[in-house]
Amino acid sequence: PLNPNVAMIHNSGQGYGNVSPSRPSQIRYTYKFLNRQGALAIALVDPNKGELARDINGNKTAGSRETKIPRLDIGIAYKTYNWQIFPSIFVHNQDYSAGDKLTSFGYSIAAKTASGPFTLSAEFGSGRNWGNTRMSLSGSDAGDNADAIYDDTGRKLADNDNTGYWIDVGYRFSGEYLKGAVHFIYGSLSSEADNFRDIDSTMVGVSAPIDLPWIAKGFRIRPELFRFEDQDNLLNTTQSKTIAGVQLQFTF
Repeated sequence: PLNPNVAMIHNSGQGYGNVSPSRPSQIRYTYKFLNRQGALAIALVDPNKGELARDINGNKTAGSRETKIPRLDIGIAYKTYNWQIFPSIFVHNQDYSAGDKLTSFGYSIAAKTASGPFTLSAEFGSGRNWGNTRMSLSGSDAGDNADAIYDDTGRKLADNDNTGYWIDVGYRFSGEYLKGAVHFIYGSLSSEADNFRDIDSTMVGVSAPIDLPWIAKGFRIRPELFRFEDQDNLLNTTQSKTIAGVQLQFTF
């Protein structure tokens, strides 16, 4: 449930460090802790999302996919002192008609806190074969190539190890006619599969959501400046892009 303040492009850090910014189709049970300290959630997730097995040239291979049980997700939200902590894990097993089995799994830990005008939130996650399940990683080179690698006969050549993290440091302010915050953000996602793939995608920037109630209740402007880089460590190539702009938002 925790996201960095990135709004205009690669929303919520998708593909650049946020482990899983969306919520896939699921059946979920939630148990609330006593004294409003948090909750435990267990979900059965739609298993037919994510990339089919692909060979080293990007062609879909390994035949049809079959999943006997849904993906299992377990997450906790817990409040203690001035912190909110969010640990989670998931596992997803798939079978292919060509004979190979594939397991995707992941775990993450996120936290946020505040002291006076300062805020801090961050997340770290790691796992394997995230591209073969529903993770909302598209848009970056590391996210678009986060799946296991097969040959053209359907034999698995390598699993893909994935690691994502981000940190968001904010400063809140208020005045007679406005209130808002300035967030400084860094994030990274990596996908590495033996000697076949080694890609890092990073983001760094600033986002400043500012509410202007004197114009209209629910009116917000958000200046943003971000730089995104995708580095292929095997090909020794780097692609980068910079975006600067202002988002206008009206909530009613």
